Amino acid sequence: MGYQELASKYETLFQICSRLLQLKNQGKTIGEYLERKGVNKVAIWGCADLGQRVCEDLAGSKITVVCGIDRLSGERDIGAPMLAPSAGNAGVINGCDAIIITPVCDLTEIVGLADQWGITAPLYAIDKILMEM
Repeated sequence: MGYQELASKYETLFQICSRLLQLKNQGKTIGEYLERKGVNKVAIWGCADLGQRVCEDLAGSKITVVCGIDRLSGERDIGAPMLAPSAGNAGVINGCDAIIITPVCDLTEIVGLADQWGITAPLYAIDKILMEM
C-alpha cells in the first residue's frame, strides 16, 4: 500500500471516529439507529479497533451482536463468536438482520465477497450509518 493510499485510509478512519464521538456527545447511538430500522441482530465485519468501538456502542442497546467477521478472527475479541470471512459461514451471517462493515476502504471487495458467498443479509457501511444518524 502506497503512502497516498495509506494516508487516505487513515483520513477516512479519522473522519469516522470523529463523527462517532460527535454523535456520542449528542447522546445518539448506533443501537438506536438500528432499532428504528427494525434491526435486532447484527454481524460486525471488521473487528479491529473500529469494530470494537461499534460493539461497545451497541453494548447498551437492544441489538445483539451475533458474530464478528474478520480475516484475523483468531486474534480478535469483541465479546461475540468470531468467524473467518468465508462461504462456509454464510448461514450464520445470513441469520442476522444486518451486517455492519467497518473497513469501508475495502467496501467494494467485501460487497463482492458477500455476493459471491451468497450472503443475503443487508450490508450497512459504518460511515453511511453515521451520516444518516
